[in-house]
Amino acid sequence: MTDLTPTVELHLSRTFAAPRELVFAAFVEPALLARWFGPEGWSVDPESIDIDPRPGGNYHLTLVDDSDPARRSPTNAKFTDIVENECIASEETWDAPGIGPTEMHLIVEFADDGDGTRLTLRQGPYTPRIARMAQEGWERSFATLDKLLDPG
Repeated sequence: MTDLTPTVELHLSRTFAAPRELVFAAFVEPALLARWFGPEGWSVDPESIDIDPRPGGNYHLTLVDDSDPARRSPTNAKFTDIVENECIASEETWDAPGIGPTEMHLIVEFADDGDGTRLTLRQGPYTPRIARMAQEGWERSFATLDKLLDPG
């Protein structure tokens, strides 16, 4: 039997070869976010992005299935805390095809790490199945972000 109780919090950490200001900007500037965010086979609809990066501000975007643009997955969030170049915290609702709405928190912290930036992410709660999917999605997104931040 599959456990449907959301109890798993995802923890990820990654170092990017870019200054903290640029990594932070990739999360809050629509033009940058549209270029890297999304799991394999999905893209962000740039027209769907609406970000008001301040505590109480909203965050909206829609992922679109590259092979079937009719399949869409909207994310709606409210920033609970945001400190420029240091921290982003939000409460989110994500509606994935075949899964339905999922409510979660997201905390992303940015810290200097030598010449780069150490990003630490916590997100959840998830069911174990959704946690695996979220981890795969973030890892794919971060690989794309690596290329965007350091194309050399």
